[in-house]
Amino acid sequence: MITTLLRSCLGVALAITACAPAVLAQGTTPAGGANAASDPTLRQQFREGFSKGCLAGKTPGVSNQAGFCSCMATAYTKRYSGRMLAVISQLAGSAGQVGPQLVDAMMAPERLSCVSKGSAGER
Repeated sequence: MITTLLRSCLGVALAITACAPAVLAQGTTPAGGANAASDPTLRQQFREGFSKGCLAGKTPGVSNQAGFCSCMATAYTKRYSGRMLAVISQLAGSAGQVGPQLVDAMMAPERLSCVSKGSAGER
């Protein structure tokens, strides 16, 4: 399970790292400001990168990998803003093996819920 999520997080980090420095440099913008459209874009980029990495693996105890991956991607995008997902991905990627492990620990409650949904074959 951790191996799959490590691969997923690293895939996401690679997918988003290109845009993360620009996001970090922007700082905080007011809601509806010039950079407001970047949040949905960053969330979508995260979702796509995470799903690609997650679908490439097999999570133990999950019979519906696609449902599990969709559940986890939704959990991330509900919990964090696009900007924070970019920051987390960049930091996880640059921290080596410990970074994705930390992210996995942060998402443990959501992961457990998604595993139970995935083992039941739900989406």
